[in-house]
Amino acid sequence: PPPAVWGGPPRRAGSDGLVVLSVSSPPEDETVPELSLPEIPFFRLEGPPAEQTYRIPGNPRASPRHRLVTVRAWGAGGGGCSAGTEAADGEDDDDDASDDVRSFGAGRAGSYAEASFRLLAGDVLTVVVGGGGGAGGVRDAD
Repeated sequence: PPPAVWGGPPRRAGSDGLVVLSVSSPPEDETVPELSLPEIPFFRLEGPPAEQTYRIPGNPRASPRHRLVTVRAWGAGGGGCSAGTEAADGEDDDDDASDDVRSFGAGRAGSYAEASFRLLAGDVLTVVVGGGGGAGGVRDAD
């Protein structure tokens, strides 16, 4: 899948992570009609990372008891930074700041993971979505 989250441009924060759940009936259970529910996205909430829960739909005492749950998770992007200054000509023989070159670095996109699980109807999943890396910088040495 294409990246859903991005690293921050220079001196900007990276984007928050994302988790998407898909729930369906297991493919080997042909005795019941196909169950396919809309995808359920989980986003980072304001403030510190917080738990979000999702109860697997259905009755655990009725057929089909199991559900196939696919979790797709995109890690948060890294923050961009400024990497300080250096002399433009490679030599630091004077204190003229106009010769300095500032270098910047962009944050990288977060990783991606996907897994499917066979879970009982009524089970509860707990999801925590992380925030993107903060904008960073390096102060010039005096």
